[in-house]
Amino acid sequence: MRVFMQFFAQKGVYVKSILQEELKMPKRRCFEIDIIESFNFRRLSKDAKILYFLLISHADDEGVVTNPDIALIISDTDENVINELIHTEFLLKVDDMLVIKHWHRHNKIQASRVVPSVYKNELSHLHLNSRKEYEFL
Repeated sequence: MRVFMQFFAQKGVYVKSILQEELKMPKRRCFEIDIIESFNFRRLSKDAKILYFLLISHADDEGVVTNPDIALIISDTDENVINELIHTEFLLKVDDMLVIKHWHRHNKIQASRVVPSVYKNELSHLHLNSRKEYEFL
């Protein structure tokens, strides 16, 4: 994460302020190394990789990203990069929101600390498979 914070600092973006304080985002997110080192992830463009990490930072405790625009601005990318992540199935599009497919593999949050998503209806279109990955019903 330090590498990404240095990258954003070079662009003049104070990541802690934007991601944590102004948007009231969680202060910690984790990444599953098996996914990050996978063949499919390595084939993503550099912009898609950076955006993926940012979207995980912006997701709620169940992996839902309702406003990816901030991540697009910080990463200086566009909707095509989101489409790349959807096409490669790192993101799932449900209605007008994005869901991190591997959310529960990346982040194992204690049940007592989880803030339930307010998007239960949208999440009802998905289920967790045996590998802890979201799939459409």
